[in-house]
Amino acid sequence: MEEKFAELKSRLMEIADLNKAAGLLGWDQRVMMPPAGAAVRAEVLATLGRIAHEKFTSDEMGRLLEDLKPYEESLPYDSDEASLIRVARKDFEKSIRVPSGLRAEMSRASSQAQQVWIEARQKADFGHFLPMLERQIELRHRYIECFPPADDPYDILLDDYERGMCSAEVKRIFDRLKEGLVPLIQAIQANADRVSDAPLHGSFPIDRQKAFCLEVVKHFGFDPNSWRLDPTVHPFASSIAIQDIRITTRYFEDFISPALFGSMHECGHGLYENGVSPSLERT
Repeated sequence: MEEKFAELKSRLMEIADLNKAAGLLGWDQRVMMPPAGAAVRAEVLATLGRIAHEKFTSDEMGRLLEDLKPYEESLPYDSDEASLIRVARKDFEKSIRVPSGLRAEMSRASSQAQQVWIEARQKADFGHFLPMLERQIELRHRYIECFPPADDPYDILLDDYERGMCSAEVKRIFDRLKEGLVPLIQAIQANADRVSDAPLHGSFPIDRQKAFCLEVVKHFGFDPNSWRLDPTVHPFASSIAIQDIRITTRYFEDFISPALFGSMHECGHGLYENGVSPSLERT
């Protein structure tokens, strides 16, 4: 069984490599890529998405996961090995319901929408982005149709990001948060004149903002040997590997808040990825 588990890890690593390559291209698209490269980049990402999906949903992967059931059951539930098999099986059972063509089209459309969204944002023209948004929603509906009906259609999408979570539970959580947040916001608004954000506004050269943000996130755990901080239109964090963490922020010469708080926020995401056990690298 240990040989079969080693084979599973090997297959998952190959698929993870494809997904990480796509992730790196996605990072490049939002940070470095010239705008004219968007069309071809979308096709490359669609190809990588399709190949990764086909490899993961192969008959061989299904048989391997089935063969590993006794081994999984013999291990402690929370062990890395049992958890890896269990999560891989759950992902496999969901993925085999989705045609590879649909998966590729979702990757393509998402990449295409990125550049159009940037253009629409620059022009403050929602209509420019609307067709792309409609396409995204259409594809998500097609994805939802691949699965048995849920209490709420969004539950199927939510499960991809928070396993086992449902819309009803999210509503209960938000309702509970509102009980404390609404009075807190009202109290802050009632005392807004007691605090000034004037220090955040002024003249802040971009190079000095970057140096300041880097110094702040270094205190959080940012390591220049394995992290990057780059400017982008809308901040995000990307993990290419446990020791290759890429965070982004944006700068305004007259307002330091977006750069500072964006850097700190994305650093938090990076710390999560950087804290993954090395034994799970490429899985």
